[in-house]
Amino acid sequence: MKSWCFLSRLSVFSCLALLVGCTWRSQAPAPGSQIVGGAAFHAYVSSRSQSASELDSVYVPWVAVLPFHDDSGFRQGVFELPNDIPRMLGGALEEGQICRVVPAEVVEELVAGRGHSWAETHLSVLGDSLQVDHIISGVVLDYNFKRLHLGDPLIGGYKSWEGIAEVAVALHSGGGFDRLNTSTARHESRNRGVGLDLLGKPREGDLHFVRLEEMEHGGPEFLETALGEATRLTIQQITTELLPVLQPRQLVGLDRVPTVLSVSGDDLFIDIGIEQGVQPGYRFAVEGVPGDASPIVEVEDVISANVSRVVALRGGELIRAGQALRHIEANRVDPQGR
Repeated sequence: MKSWCFLSRLSVFSCLALLVGCTWRSQAPAPGSQIVGGAAFHAYVSSRSQSASELDSVYVPWVAVLPFHDDSGFRQGVFELPNDIPRMLGGALEEGQICRVVPAEVVEELVAGRGHSWAETHLSVLGDSLQVDHIISGVVLDYNFKRLHLGDPLIGGYKSWEGIAEVAVALHSGGGFDRLNTSTARHESRNRGVGLDLLGKPREGDLHFVRLEEMEHGGPEFLETALGEATRLTIQQITTELLPVLQPRQLVGLDRVPTVLSVSGDDLFIDIGIEQGVQPGYRFAVEGVPGDASPIVEVEDVISANVSRVVALRGGELIRAGQALRHIEANRVDPQGR
């Protein structure tokens, strides 16, 4: 029996930071050092520096999905689960239109050859290098595709194919990329097909079973299998639980108009913070400034209950202490598509 079977679900969560998404412990650069990336990484960094988001729009956070730790015991040589599962999750997150996901090949290139356990201090190095707001790490706890048979296959009998997928993920956010949220999903899917086996003649389900290694993980043919269905449902549940956390939220507990607290050169502060639910990346328009284009500031650091440091994205020379702020909010998107 796999070692994780002896852990309670609570202990899985308590160990998650050590087991998942942390592959740099032995070979990672020291905290604060730079990661030397390859061609994919440099192309990504160049594209980030050349693209400018719409300043008047809500900031859309960047997310990196790390290769997962595979503790499933799934047979070797069929899929690359540490990369395949994160790729499916990243695609599903992007479809939700709440966040932007770093291309999988970029992340895989940076962590290649570094194992599957690293300290959270290395998450900060990785997050800074990729210029992301959130990092998702995970463990494939169970992954199985098995054939069940009722009756003598040489005479006639029913077959069914059972797929099992169980994945646990952790969302790391903030300046130190501390763990913000955890989610575990498990789904089992059974596909019996139609009719009897006659004289042992293979049916479509049998072909799926023996040809699994020829399929593209996440592809149309794979998703038609019981394992593909279980994987899809697992990814769907995790995505549904993560998207509301990733989505920029409305300010809370605010019974006044927020204002610019102080201006000292390039150092700008506003009078709202933790108590109002402010998060890095939130954007505000500065009101009461002549002209059509209001100055725009973005939260860089939430300092205390009622203080945040911001940077000017536009019109910094026009910003003065006491000016009113208007929160640039996101369009609310329902993960279920309602």
